[in-house]
Amino acid sequence: MAESLPAIPKIVGVNFELQRLVARNPVRDGGHQVVELAEPLWSCEIETTPLSRRQAGQYASLKVKLRGGARTLFLYDASRPRPIAYHDVADSTNAIIGVTTRKIGASTLKIGRTPKPWGDPRVVWWSREASTIMLTGLRPNATLFEGDYGAVDDGATRRLFQATADVTADANGAATLAVEPAPPASTANLPLTFTMERAAAEMIVTSAAMPFSVEGRWRASLTGVQILRRF
Repeated sequence: MAESLPAIPKIVGVNFELQRLVARNPVRDGGHQVVELAEPLWSCEIETTPLSRRQAGQYASLKVKLRGGARTLFLYDASRPRPIAYHDVADSTNAIIGVTTRKIGASTLKIGRTPKPWGDPRVVWWSREASTIMLTGLRPNATLFEGDYGAVDDGATRRLFQATADVTADANGAATLAVEPAPPASTANLPLTFTMERAAAEMIVTSAAMPFSVEGRWRASLTGVQILRRF
């Protein structure tokens, strides 16, 4: 059973990396032979801002719910929680008008939220050899930049990909996205939803701490490494 971070995670520092297990062998002509020994796995280190008593309780509860690693945690790169082209799109959760709430007549002015302004992408095909993913369901001319994340979940395992080149969807909302790590060889489970809002990997938490400071505040930190339930 996988848990999730608190709805407002209060993350101030993050280190999100793709770890590769490789063997390197120098050859006589000055080159190197590099062999990948296992599927690459994402790792994550996060640190929170000072937490209130209520926020600290959420992290304390999360820590015990993980049961020492018997349960897993969905972790994402908090420095890039959505496609960067839409990172600052105004919505009802981050739009500010002046410093006070404005009213028109008797109604509070609200800014309608577009949860996924890039569309509703689905993976319809992928290529392990080319390390690409074919997407449909994007908004026409939607832009995805290198560094953006997307995740797919086939019910058994969750895979997290990072774009390695910019791409713009065509007029039909289709695009071929270059990614790492390379997708699996099998296409039997396609099509799959391609999640780009807080795209997360399922991880085992290898360490977690929540020290209390003399200022009467807590900070939480944890590290995790991805698991793949099926290759």
